[in-house]
This record gives sequence, structure tokens and C-alpha cells, in this order.
Amino acid sequence: MKKDIVTVSALAKDYISDLCKDGTVLCVSVSNKGCSGHRYEYSMIPLSSIGDRDEVISWEGGALVVLASSVFHLLGSTLDLKGTMFERYLHWENPNAQSYCGCGESFSVKI
Repeated sequence: MKKDIVTVSALAKDYISDLCKDGTVLCVSVSNKGCSGHRYEYSMIPLSSIGDRDEVISWEGGALVVLASSVFHLLGSTLDLKGTMFERYLHWENPNAQSYCGCGESFSVKI
């Protein structure tokens, strides 16, 4: 049995499943942006856009796709849903992140 590169909490799965409509899935990548060097980026993509080397974490009603270029930045991470009465957002616990910027939008990676 293959272990997923990212653990997705039950709350995050429910949230992502609500986003996945008409054959789309949530795609996450890590870009070289932000004041600390790297930033998580999200997009909804059609199932037909998933690349052969992309990692797919799927469950009943939804899926998360990690672009192949971002696998090593996210390996061993946990994706959870956080929020308040007024907002909800996806939150990463990333063992590869060395530090985060003050606003929490970007991170640097361990070398």
C-alpha cells in the first residue's frame, strides 16, 4: 500500500470536497514567491490536466493534486482546515519549512 506524501485531515477533506465540482480537483503547488522565498498556490483543475508524475491524494468525493515540481517541498506535510466563525482556510504543518514570514503567507525551506 502506497503512503500519501501529504496527510489531509477530515475537516480539510470535507472543505476540499465542497470545492470539487464537475470533474475538477484542487491542485496545490509551491512557487518561488513571497517574502520568505516560497508560497503555497491553489487552483482548481480538470481531472484531465493531472500529469503522470503529479501526486494524487483522493477520497470519496474529492481529491488533492500535488504538482510533481512541489512534491519535495510538501513531503510529510499535513493539510488541515482552520478558521473562525467568519473565515475558513487551509493550513499546512510542513516539516520542510524552516521559517515563515510575519504574515504567514510564505516560508523558507530547510537546505
